[in-house]
Amino acid sequence: MVRLDGRWRPFVGTTCPPCSAGSALTYFARDGRTCVYCGASEAIEELTIDHVVPRAVFDRGLGLGAPDAATNLVTACSHCNSLKRDMTARVFAMYLVDSHGWLKEDADEMLARVKAATSRRLPR
Repeated sequence: MVRLDGRWRPFVGTTCPPCSAGSALTYFARDGRTCVYCGASEAIEELTIDHVVPRAVFDRGLGLGAPDAATNLVTACSHCNSLKRDMTARVFAMYLVDSHGWLKEDADEMLARVKAATSRRLPR
């Protein structure tokens, strides 16, 4: 479901071409079919593509680069993706420490996984 014009509507398609089903498999392969945020290996049906720096940041003119660049897209489980909402990865890490009892070391590990994933080349 997506909130449009103040009402919830079914989500159909994607406004992010790299997030389409075929392209998503490339990102899943790059990231080892593992959520870069929690580190869990999930079934393909539970994986999503997440923008490290959310599209909303770019929409406000605050992001650098391209929102749909491979360096801004990572594999995330649906739970982490929904928890992260429109936070950057760094803000999400602080949120997990403050609100979900994560240790700072766990948050640092998560940010290291994000950095490693976004620096790897996509498989051909």
